Amino acid sequence: MKVIIIYCLVFFSFLIQASDNNSDFKCTVKQAQHVAENGKLDEVKSWDVFLEKNFMVDRQTGIIVGQQFKNNIASIKPLVYDHFVNGYSVIAATNTQVVSYLQITTIDDSPKKVFIYIMNNVVLSGVCVSF
Repeated sequence: MKVIIIYCLVFFSFLIQASDNNSDFKCTVKQAQHVAENGKLDEVKSWDVFLEKNFMVDRQTGIIVGQQFKNNIASIKPLVYDHFVNGYSVIAATNTQVVSYLQITTIDDSPKKVFIYIMNNVVLSGVCVSF
């Protein structure tokens, strides 16, 4: 009887972990900068259109969907380099005419996870939550 209970606990803990690992992210941009001609990150008023905007990230495919955010243009899917194998982050890159890079740091236990998203010479950062 004890063995069955242990197997059940292990099975259900695996299901809970698996369902958490398969959830997607809703991300909110908190800062937007671009790389200036001098090579430094610079805040420019025109990039404020990204602030407080949301986008969704499919954890398994790395596809980003949002009003101003897309990384699956022309049927080229992003490459996901880390499906939480090491528990640290989701890293998705898309190689089209414009290379984009997304990293969501997931190692801490807080419900909000920080991210950095780079496309062209624009760098966005903010927070994501699993849903």
